[in-house]
Amino acid sequence: MTDGKVIDRLPAISEEQGILFAKDKVEKAEINGAKLKYEGNIVIENQRVYADMYAIVNETTYKKIIGEEKSIGILKPRDEQIC
Repeated sequence: MTDGKVIDRLPAISEEQGILFAKDKVEKAEINGAKLKYEGNIVIENQRVYADMYAIVNETTYKKIIGEEKSIGILKPRDEQIC
């Protein structure tokens, strides 16, 4: 288990600024000129095995990012599927 914190919703993003989750605080983070606001040590599931950092941006900004694309699927089961 990691020492990351739990959130119940994602912080807001805008055309001008996305968000960044990382173990260590990052000042003045950017991806291809898009500003990112550090929002803490948030992880997907209970560990950080997929990436050291997660950035969330709007679709317009995402299309401008140059780099290797990776994705993670997060599914919420219907109540009757939870055991």
